[in-house]
Amino acid sequence: MLITETSDKVRFERAVVDDRTRLRQMFEQAPSFMALLRGPDHVFELTNAAYRQLIGHRDVLGLGVREGLPEISGQGFYELLDQIYASGEPVVGRGVPVLLRSARGGAAEARTLDILYQPLRDATGAVSGIFVEGVDITDRIAAEQARAASELQFRTFSDKMPNHVWVAGLDGGQILGEQPDRRLHRDRHRRAARVRVARDRPPG
Repeated sequence: MLITETSDKVRFERAVVDDRTRLRQMFEQAPSFMALLRGPDHVFELTNAAYRQLIGHRDVLGLGVREGLPEISGQGFYELLDQIYASGEPVVGRGVPVLLRSARGGAAEARTLDILYQPLRDATGAVSGIFVEGVDITDRIAAEQARAASELQFRTFSDKMPNHVWVAGLDGGQILGEQPDRRLHRDRHRRAARVRVARDRPPG
């Protein structure tokens, strides 16, 4: 009986260790950046690979956020963390601009983040920390802006061309510009309207 109970306890303990190992691996390898902050000073307890990449692979474990990320001073993040810790209410930010250093002592770079701040509570229900998770969407925003600028430039160019310019997709569908037959029909309609106005206008 004692041997059976001991074996069951060993298997249970191994299962717990395995579960913790899997969770830590999932946390570390997650594509979104994650960090765990503890206490009212928001001390870094855990960070994953994506978060470390975001902050230039700086070693911030054991440091409060004010010491670990001094460059975000004046951007409202310290105050926001204090508010979340005091209120216990989560906050979600979309397209949040932030200046972050990519390396210790380096220049701050503009980034754009989608970010979640989720308060964590202890066994008594009191807030004990904040879980941070998000995605760096800087490159996506830049690509969208470049595409919009390119489309605007093409439309401006095509409108000024004496001949008709448009871009078609692989299925033949129009992507940009105006197809010749539609634009020609529109131009003919406008010319016909001007002729009718001229004919109806009284002489003198």
